[in-house]
Amino acid sequence: MSWLLVWVHLVALATWLGETVFFAAVVAPALFGGLGAEQAGAAVALIFPGYYSVGYACGALLIATALTLWQRSGPGGGVWLVAALVAVVMLAAALFAGLDILPQADALRLKLHDPASGPDVREQFDQLHRVAVQLNVAVLVGNLVLAGLLAVRLSRSLAPRRRLSRYGSDPLL
Repeated sequence: MSWLLVWVHLVALATWLGETVFFAAVVAPALFGGLGAEQAGAAVALIFPGYYSVGYACGALLIATALTLWQRSGPGGGVWLVAALVAVVMLAAALFAGLDILPQADALRLKLHDPASGPDVREQFDQLHRVAVQLNVAVLVGNLVLAGLLAVRLSRSLAPRRRLSRYGSDPLL
């Protein structure tokens, strides 16, 4: 059963990391490089609800699987608790970006290209955009940290056990 938990954890991690990298490295540059700012912003506004929903689901799965694996593991399972805590921070960042920042930015986006809007609309939108980018960078860094933690944990479980003598092995190895 533990293999299934690790598999779900790995799939959630790969999905969230892949989504974040693909959006930042491919989707956003393609949209903003190939379309006008207003069209690209409208396209991104259509993408973001699904983008954040995938993040919420992956974050919840990462937390649930890491906590379950931590409970099932012995004294050396602290890496799963650390993974759960990192995933909690990531999920909180995604929830804040998607449920608080995104609706505010969407409301301002409608006013951005209106000639009657003042410069304060652009300033507010740019500030929200900066915060959203910072939160998404935090999620990306968190995903990379989780990938490293998973690599450490898996490498420990794959390492051959060394015996000190014919009477047993060192439990610290």
